[in-house]
Amino acid sequence: MASQNKKPERCTPGIAWLDTAIAGGRTFEEVAKAQVEARVAAEKRAQRDLLKCVTLEFWSGMCFYCGELCESNWTWEHFIPKSHDGSDSVANCLPACSVCNSDRRSTDPWEYMKNKGASAEFIAARKSKLREWQGL
Repeated sequence: MASQNKKPERCTPGIAWLDTAIAGGRTFEEVAKAQVEARVAAEKRAQRDLLKCVTLEFWSGMCFYCGELCESNWTWEHFIPKSHDGSDSVANCLPACSVCNSDRRSTDPWEYMKNKGASAEFIAARKSKLREWQGL
């Protein structure tokens, strides 16, 4: 009957962090909440990184407004600015080089492109591609 007094072995490997955290004065609920929050944050980062890859691939790594390559130096641009009730939806967010993003501000996107010297053909191609992007 000595085996009945034997402490059971841990049946779930990899939760030593829980013993350490509880020994450090944190409750199980605090530890569990922190773990869930960390996983949610990691998932959001992974989704954002995937969205960035998809966005750059769709737009061929180019700024929506000037067409220059901006693979390493780009920002999310709100086609309809947030100041005009634009959303953070994927359909409203486009890649833009930092120059175009800061220059455009809340100017009408098509007017901005005309003022920047974009050709009618370039603007028409961007309008077509934008419709495709928004339809994804």
